[in-house]
Amino acid sequence: MNDIQAENSRIEPPATTSTQQSCQPDIHSVLREMSAMLAELKVEQRHTTTAVNSMESRLRASESQMEELRKKLEEQRQMNQEELKDLKISFDKQVEKLKKENQEELKDLKTSLDKQVEKLKKENQERKVAFSASLSRGEAGHTGPYNNEFPLVYKHIFTNIGNAYNPATVVPARFKLATIVPIPNLLEGQSVSLSHYEGRENEIQAEDPRTEPLGTTSTQQSCQPDINSILREMSAMLAELKVEQRHTATAVNSMESRLRASESQMEELRKRTEAQAVNQSAMEARFGTELKELKTKNNGSEAGHTGPYSIDVTLVYKHIFTNIGNAYNPATGIFTAPVRGVYHFRFSLHGGGGKHVTVVLHKNGHHMAGTHAYQPQGGLSSSNGVSLSLEVRDVVCIKLSAHAWIYDDWFHHSTFSGQMLFSF
Repeated sequence: MNDIQAENSRIEPPATTSTQQSCQPDIHSVLREMSAMLAELKVEQRHTTTAVNSMESRLRASESQMEELRKKLEEQRQMNQEELKDLKISFDKQVEKLKKENQEELKDLKTSLDKQVEKLKKENQERKVAFSASLSRGEAGHTGPYNNEFPLVYKHIFTNIGNAYNPATVVPARFKLATIVPIPNLLEGQSVSLSHYEGRENEIQAEDPRTEPLGTTSTQQSCQPDINSILREMSAMLAELKVEQRHTATAVNSMESRLRASESQMEELRKRTEAQAVNQSAMEARFGTELKELKTKNNGSEAGHTGPYSIDVTLVYKHIFTNIGNAYNPATGIFTAPVRGVYHFRFSLHGGGGKHVTVVLHKNGHHMAGTHAYQPQGGLSSSNGVSLSLEVRDVVCIKLSAHAWIYDDWFHHSTFSGQMLFSF
């Protein structure tokens, strides 16, 4: 915006008649300069008016786009609310369906388990016999080879209820096959599954002063008052134009500020619209992931290795097949004996090659039995079992050895099972 500054011409009245001949050229020069300045001001005013009209158009277009964006944003918000409502309904239905399926499965498992427990009770009524032993008392080494078949003597006794097993003999003479208590897998193992401008258009209308040249020397005495009057009028017009120009500059600056604010609001609305679209996608993905996780947890199909760790870690078997009596805590992985008796435990493992796959069964923090496997490549499996005499509140758990790992998926390779054979 060009600020036009024009100095008011000050013409002193002639002192004597002898100076009138020399003042006329100066007055015409001043008039020409002022006429040129007026013409320049008109051109500047036209450019300013054009710029103001352009800004008004841009401002109207910007406000129109903002209103359209607001409407779209509101429509998108309503659509998102409806979609979220539908997703929630669908998610609730899926959850309810999975709950019903799980309840039916648990009911069938409980019925089957009750039948097996009843059968076991009947068999235990005849005689309570259970033993569990290890080949070595603690010493390490191989046994054999021999030239002939040789009966193994398991010397480290875990449990020998009824004394049917004789650790001093190679043949368990007192142990009758007919009286062996079967140890079925009544409790199958639990597997680990180890995102305003009010426009005021200033139209300055100014007529170009037209000054007729002096015809003859005889009219010079009468023209001087008219020239002074014209100079005063042109000075007033220049002052008025300056004031109008200042108002116009102020209005243009205000419009520029409003236009920048409007464009900033439009950009913010665009960002909010984009962010809302991203949030909607993320929310849909989260609902899908949660539903998939829920299905996975109920189907027991989480896959992957657990470990290795730098220390021994208690394994938490989360997928529960059976937990009659709630002696096993799926949050800690610990089994607590509810009554005094003989309990049988079995555990199996599976893992990938290249790392040790080792787990150990602990009773009250003490090593009881374990299983280990290793090979450079491919998958591998191993299992073990032991019967233990437990007092009330004795605890049993499976620990993953330091620097080892274990694998599980929907196939349930890695399990931990336990059941009471009888109380005493």
